Amino acid sequence: MEYVGPIAFAVLLVAAAGVAIYSSRLSNGPVKGRTRFLAVSLFGTAFCAIGLANLIGIHTSVRSSFTGTIGGLRQSHGKNSSSSFYVLGADRKWRNVNCDYSGDHLTDGETVKVRVVNFHSTLLHLTILDGIYSGWSLTEGDGTVGSTFAVGSGLFLILAARAKLRRDPQDEEVTQDPRVPLTGVDDASLLHLSKSEEDTA
Repeated sequence: MEYVGPIAFAVLLVAAAGVAIYSSRLSNGPVKGRTRFLAVSLFGTAFCAIGLANLIGIHTSVRSSFTGTIGGLRQSHGKNSSSSFYVLGADRKWRNVNCDYSGDHLTDGETVKVRVVNFHSTLLHLTILDGIYSGWSLTEGDGTVGSTFAVGSGLFLILAARAKLRRDPQDEEVTQDPRVPLTGVDDASLLHLSKSEEDTA
């Protein structure tokens, strides 16, 4: 289940990019408007797919609690800060934990009690049981907010693309009036011009 969302997201993005490239090569007209709508809709569907997959995974996954020692701590700092580490329990099993916090309170060797969503090993609550930060605790969300935002963004893209298609179907194709030659001057005008020249002469 953890890989369904990312795979669907990648496939839909590739499809959307392909349709967008095809659309860019078309001349203005209803066909271009529809293909552009399809491309944006696929982009929106990609966000909806990964968001829905994550929501289903989050709310059907088991919550686990265990105590152990932190090891293999890896932290990323900056705009999208995060931490990933393992907890070695009394049963000698390593369990992966992922969280948004990336501060100094987490260090290898600390004994912690944690509660996680098994889906993506997302941290819900952590309490440090020893060391200089003993008693410090951390609580984070299960990912529902971010996943809901992804679904909302996808729906917005789809609805916005539909509204634009109805309002402006990419300009109607310019068709040539069979009564008017490519020169833009019809036969009657040419005849009138010829008679005027004859009268002048």
